[in-house]
Amino acid sequence: MFKGLAVLIFLLLGVAVQGQTVSIQANVPTALESGSVPGQFRVFTFFTVVSPDITVNYTVSGTANPGGDYTALSGTITLSGIVAGTSENFIDVTGIVDDANIEGDETVIVTLTSASGLGSIAPPPNNTATVTIKDNDGATVAFSSAAGSGPENAGTGIPTLLVNGTVVNPTTVSLTTGGTATAADYALASPTITIPAGIYTNGTIPLGLTITGDAVVEPNETVVLSLTSPTGDAILAPPTTTTYTIQNDDLVTIRIDDPPSVPEGNSNVQTLTFTVGIDQADPTAQVRVNYTISGGNENGTSNTLTFLDGTTVLTQTIDVTTNGDLVLEPDEPVTVTLSNPSANAVLAPNPDNVGTSSFTNDDTASLSIADATVAEDVAGGNMVFTVTLNNAVSGGTT
Repeated sequence: MFKGLAVLIFLLLGVAVQGQTVSIQANVPTALESGSVPGQFRVFTFFTVVSPDITVNYTVSGTANPGGDYTALSGTITLSGIVAGTSENFIDVTGIVDDANIEGDETVIVTLTSASGLGSIAPPPNNTATVTIKDNDGATVAFSSAAGSGPENAGTGIPTLLVNGTVVNPTTVSLTTGGTATAADYALASPTITIPAGIYTNGTIPLGLTITGDAVVEPNETVVLSLTSPTGDAILAPPTTTTYTIQNDDLVTIRIDDPPSVPEGNSNVQTLTFTVGIDQADPTAQVRVNYTISGGNENGTSNTLTFLDGTTVLTQTIDVTTNGDLVLEPDEPVTVTLSNPSANAVLAPNPDNVGTSSFTNDDTASLSIADATVAEDVAGGNMVFTVTLNNAVSGGTT
């Protein structure tokens, strides 16, 4: 009765009732599949004068399934006409079903189609709005193991990504790097890994990590990778960090030289000096090698050489001596044989693991015979010649 009286008063005053344009917007544009945040549309109009109620009809579309993914909407909403100014009402997207399906984000689209009485529908784009139901199901992405290791020059044993679930939308994860290894020790194809669409059951995806081998003896090094920034359907799962240990597989090479021969001399002590060298130091451990001498005064002697960890002195010497004399004798061969290198070293191949040389003979000896005479008339006489060796000869002579 009051409404009719008000309209009558305005008509009597000569004020025309104006038509009302009805619009829609997504008031809460993102709903969560868990149901903790429902979606909401706002349907509204501006009343410049008092107007009767307006019934607004609408259709529902989108990728979400009414009655399956959320409570179906009625298709009708009423705007009250008894309030001057803005009139609004809300369409709530509720009853959202939290399922276990990997389906991606889904949409609810409401499009206004008609309005009763003085109402009219706003032209596009103000006649339609979209609420997105954010899927909380996705594919879990983790490292296949929290640690891995492999020889430097093989680069094996590298973990992978382990994916379980269904990927529908474009999906990526990012990798961050750390550890003691440097860019010279490894390469990462990309800091972002794309996970193709598909259904995964313990699916593996390579990390794109390659190890750069070298010949340097060095400590084991680590590459620490962490998963970050999942997009699309990716859901990070433990372990999200993995440590790959690059195992040093390089060894120190040990060799010995062959010094020039030395004349033994007639007196005093003569020396042969053998040089044992390593191609590089081990920064964290000593390098050791045994040796045995054959020949010289030290014949049968065995001992050990030690190169300290991180040393810059890469050679050591072994002296073999002999005593000079005047005896004519063969050259005296001398060998120094390396053996039993430490675990971080290897002997150079033959002939560089045995040093050979000699003390050369520098003595001479000569024979002489003296003249002899015997009187011919001496009965039974013999002529005796004297042969003289002027120097000792080892082993004698004939």
